[in-house]
Parts: sequence; C-alpha cells; structure tokens
Amino acid sequence: MYVKLYGAHLSGIEGQIVEVEVDIAPGLPQFDIVGLPGTALKESKERVRSAIRNSGYQFPTKRITVNLAPAHVRKEGSFFDLAMALAILIADGQVSVPKKVSNQFSRLLFIGELALDGTTRKSEGIYPLLLAAKQEGFSYVFLPVANAAEAQSLEGIRPILIKSLKQLVQICLRPESWGKPDEKSPDHKGEKAAGCSRVIRMSEKRDNNDREQPKAHTELFEDIVGQEHVKRACEIAAAGFHHMMMVGPPGSGKTMLARRLISILPPLTEEEWTEMAKVHSVAGIWDSDTYRRNVRLFRAPHHTITVAGMLGGGNPVKPGEISLAHHGVLFLDEFLEFKRSVIEALREPLEMRHVTITRQHHRYIFPSSFLLVIALNPCPCGYYGYETEKNPCICTATQIERYRAKLSGPIIDRIDLQVEVPLLSYDEIVGADVPQSDSYSTSNIRCRVEQALAFKQERTNSDKPNGLLTAQEVKATCQLSREAEVFMREVFEYHQLSMRGYHKILKVARTIADLNEHELIVEEDIAEAVGYRLGK
Repeated sequence: MYVKLYGAHLSGIEGQIVEVEVDIAPGLPQFDIVGLPGTALKESKERVRSAIRNSGYQFPTKRITVNLAPAHVRKEGSFFDLAMALAILIADGQVSVPKKVSNQFSRLLFIGELALDGTTRKSEGIYPLLLAAKQEGFSYVFLPVANAAEAQSLEGIRPILIKSLKQLVQICLRPESWGKPDEKSPDHKGEKAAGCSRVIRMSEKRDNNDREQPKAHTELFEDIVGQEHVKRACEIAAAGFHHMMMVGPPGSGKTMLARRLISILPPLTEEEWTEMAKVHSVAGIWDSDTYRRNVRLFRAPHHTITVAGMLGGGNPVKPGEISLAHHGVLFLDEFLEFKRSVIEALREPLEMRHVTITRQHHRYIFPSSFLLVIALNPCPCGYYGYETEKNPCICTATQIERYRAKLSGPIIDRIDLQVEVPLLSYDEIVGADVPQSDSYSTSNIRCRVEQALAFKQERTNSDKPNGLLTAQEVKATCQLSREAEVFMREVFEYHQLSMRGYHKILKVARTIADLNEHELIVEEDIAEAVGYRLGK
C-alpha cells in the first residue's frame, strides 16, 4: 500500500517542505530510504523500527521503500522520524485513518525525532520549518512537545504537540481535537518540557497596550566615568549601525563601553526578529526570554575562536558567531590576539552582510548583518603612547610593528569610527559624580538615537540604517552644503581616500546630521565624521 505524508528539513536557515512517500510491498524484509538521505537520516531506520515496536505495534516484515521528494536535494537531520513511522503504520494497515483525516493529509505537516521507546525528542531548527509550512499553506503541524516554545511563536498555523508515537496515532484518529488552525495549542498539564513558555509575537507587542516592554538594562553608561567622546561615538554607532574600533591601554573601559552599546540600540523590527529567530533556532540556542524582550543580542567570542566558529561550518553546517550576532553587536575584544585568518575572514561578511559556506552537495547562505565593535591595545604590553612611570612600554619597535601588522588595511578601511580610550586621572575617577540627567546617560542617549531615527524616517521614508546604505543610496541621500562640499574635497585630496573611505565618511556624517536634525550635511557634521575616520 502507498501513503504520502509531508515533512520538512532545513536548507541553511530556510525550511523546505518534503514529500514523505512510503510503499509497502510483498517480498523479503527490507527497509530502504531513497532521495539523498544524510547520515542522520539513514540511521532513522533503526529509530523508527524500535519506536514502532516499543509503541505496541508490529514492524512490517515486508519490503518497505521510503522516498523523500524532491529526490535531487540532499536531506539532513532527524526531522522525518514521525512522518515515516506514521506512514508505515498506515500503509501496513495497522492504523485505519478515517477518510476525513486522509483527505486533509495535504494540510498536515509532521516534524520530529523519535526515541527508541517511541517518545519524541526535541529537534533544532523548528522555527524556519514552521515559517515554511505557513508559507506553503499547511494548517496543522505535529511536532515534539519539547519544541513548544518555538511552536507558539508563530501565528496562522496550529502546532499540535506530541509526546509519543502512540499519542500521535490517537490524535490523528480524532480530528475534532485539533481545533481551528488559528487557535492556540491547548495546555499540556503535567508536561514540563524545557522551554515551554509561550513566546509573545512582536506584532502583538506593538498592537497591544498591555504588551511586554523590553526589560531594563542593568549595564548603563552612567556606570562609566568620563570618556564622553567615546560615548558620543557609541551614540553615532547606534543611530547609524556603524562599525567602531576602540584603542587604549588595559583598564581604560573599552569592554564596559562595548557592552553598554546594546542598551541604546533601537528595538528589533518584525522582519529583523524573524531573521534572528531563524538563525538561533537552527543553531539550537533558542531562548524564549530573549525573544520576548525584543532586544538585540550581544556576542563576544573568545580570541581563540577558529574560522569555522566565526563564520560557520561543521557537520552538519551551523551558523557562526557573525550570524548569531545578526542585527546585534559582535564585540571582538583583544582584536589583534585573534588569528590572522579569522581577522581577514571578516572582510566579505562586513561588506556583503551574509556569508556563503560551500560543501560538496550544497551551498549554505547565512545572514550576518551585525554591528562590529573591536577593542585593542596599542602594543603587546598595552602602554605604547600611554606610558607612565610605573607602566612604561617595554615593547621593541619590531614587536609593535609585527603586532599592528595584523590590523590590515582592508579591515581598517571597513571601520567607520575609530576612537581612543585613554586612562583617567585619579581626580577624574574620584571626583566625578555623573547624575541621572547627564547628557550621556543611557536614557538620554537612547532618546537622541530614537529622535535621529525618527528624523531619518521622515526625511527618507525608510528605516534602513545609514551604515547599510549602498553607493546609489549614498549619492541620493547624503547631500552636502556648499561649505561641506569644499571641505570634503580638501580632505579627500589631502588624505587620498579610497572610494570606500569617502562613502564611509559620508554615511557617518549623514548619521551625525540626523542626530543634529540637519536636512543637509553641514561642515561641522563632516568635520566630526572625518575626526572619527582618520583619528584625532
């Protein structure tokens, strides 16, 4: 007997619907899976066999053929266990499905891994599969109860949470228990699956007066004494999504400043939230509390990270740190201690805003639109240019040259803002008392960032950050006053800027003009942008 159900698998961070066809015919006992199955999928034969037996059913002693279509696409993962097990039971006649249920098979999607005892196990990457199911018009998705948090995060499709294969069969025979596709899933009393808290959709947050507001940040700019020029750079970086580099001796506050940058970034849009959720779902680090707060994420990998850890890779291929920081902040502390190969690997993602990983059978594209913040010391000992009687620089000229050579021209050319973070004097540290109303408090900086974004929205009718503008968009939106044009020409010719450097200055100047609510970029906006670009 022939049965066709529907499952899904991941292609990068995108879900793809797969037809799961099962045919059982007389012959010697054999169980074959065709359609380019990966290693984990080939091993599912033993999982399905044991799950069927331990659920109280008989595994057919016949010739079983499972085809996963489209056959030319390689399938990875353990998402098809539920679909294959149920299809085998139906095809063998052990489960008699009512006609009103079989007529709905084209609207039902089955996703999930089975344990040997027939219970379901949590699968990674469920959220992109749910998006694909919604786009393809599926009404119901049967998936493991352990994935309840991701299941509840999407409207327009009804997830039905399954504890075991036996429960799946029972629910399939009672379609009246499914409810309507747009209803919430019923509560499962007694089930304490990890991460079962309901995720609140961003659209509900914006439309509902009772929406959950982002939690207050515990790390505030008020905690940092002085360094107002660096706080100003952070404000510009947040308003325009500009990359930033901080140079200074140990203990000057570079890491503290970077960690507080996340507190002044604007909330995620619906599209940005969806993209971030897909990446984190595929990576297996879904955090319901993080997504409920509607905040951007801060990633700070250790300097011993490999290229695969930074860009993505492995088997199966997983997103790297640059993708996990998508729409958030990627902070690379002790930047010149990273391997040269890791540093240079950032070139393409910084420009293209995505990374492509090619394998033998497939090409994976992961998004990587992040705000890069790097912090470094001026030399290996950290005190070159900041020497004191107790902390002299002990590095030789050769050591300093070799150390700084790791910061290549192409990388530095991609950094929008370059600022020094000097050490503070005793009087500055002890005598400073920054009140809450200070112009560089977190709340005031965030307020100015929001005002700048609102001004930009009114000016261009676009919410695209200035740091992400294309060359054509720069030409159209970065209009200079006559005095600013003359000044920019002088700077360009004197410093012999590259085309990228010229555009970087214009983008930063446009953000500064938005903060100052200038329709045109004036000379003072350009002067400040040049100072951040070329150093003071």
